[in-house]
Amino acid sequence: MTTLIRLHGDTPEIPRFQRYQYEFTRHLRNPQVFRPPQGVAAKRIGVYAELLRNKIEDSLLSCFPISRELLGKRSWNGLVKQFIAQHECVSPLYRQIPDEFIVFLHNERSDPSDPPFLAELAHFEWMELVISIAKDEPIEPWVETAGSLLDGAVVFAPNLQWLRYRYPVQRIAPEQQGWRQWKAWRRQAIEQMTETTFILGFRDRNDEVRFIEINAATARLIELLDGAQLSGRQALLHLAIELRAPDAEAIIEFGLDVLGKLQTQGAILGTQIPHSPSELT
Repeated sequence: MTTLIRLHGDTPEIPRFQRYQYEFTRHLRNPQVFRPPQGVAAKRIGVYAELLRNKIEDSLLSCFPISRELLGKRSWNGLVKQFIAQHECVSPLYRQIPDEFIVFLHNERSDPSDPPFLAELAHFEWMELVISIAKDEPIEPWVETAGSLLDGAVVFAPNLQWLRYRYPVQRIAPEQQGWRQWKAWRRQAIEQMTETTFILGFRDRNDEVRFIEINAATARLIELLDGAQLSGRQALLHLAIELRAPDAEAIIEFGLDVLGKLQTQGAILGTQIPHSPSELT
């Protein structure tokens, strides 16, 4: 027969073993605040707490090495501890720990000692993982690699992501010039370094993740073309109207050069052959 007990006051009764589980996991998440279950030696349960932290730490370090280097060991450890103690993960999958960390940074973390660009930097690091493991549909059989980018429907590389940030996150890294300024950030100085940044992320033909910095006009052109079944010319004419450009042909000429460079870089595979996939099988 299951023994029912109350946790406190108006809490509904729950089985004793569930209370034990609750107290056990609560201690693992925040051993500095919550005591272990009655009768459990702190030293023994400490092994499990250390295993939990190490597993989560390993997952986060593999995805966010620059954020870790930026914050330094002490601040990073405090951030990880808070994540473990406070965030309620919605997925039990180990692979999705970095996903949960991003949710935590954007929605739950609020610490004035954090650099204001931390959440964006972590998101940019995370996108490499997202693009690298995303599944894609086979599209090669119905792509014309030498087709006209003006007259055909442009086909982008699989899992294309265009990203917008307030800070130039792609330049925040130990090997980049200005790293010391980012690492020793001061709010007033860093706010002066804000720069609306557009980045195109994708997986190329060699299955390598690549990121390309683009400008606002190119980002809008990609948005118009991606999945809209527009030809390059149609999208560029639309862009010319949005920009109120006096010379649409100049925009088309500029846009063709941009599309050509994107194809050379691997972000564009070519143009769509005017046949359905079923006709090619």
